[in-house]
Amino acid sequence: MLQGICPRCGTKFYGWALKNPEHQDCSKCGSWLNITEGPPEYQRIPPAINNIYTPDNIRHILKETDIDRWLDS
Repeated sequence: MLQGICPRCGTKFYGWALKNPEHQDCSKCGSWLNITEGPPEYQRIPPAINNIYTPDNIRHILKETDIDRWLDS
């Protein structure tokens, strides 16, 4: 996957759309992006992280008042 980093403001962009010239500039400041090919940072998260917030253990993570407020709405 392609990764583009703006040298001026540091904004990061990911995706194959960076191959097209119309997507090779920063949407915030207009500077040209430094484009490299490699896995983005979010793909380096271990798979076990995805299982943290399951319905079975969400009560241990959230406060009881938050859960009651969410169930009442």
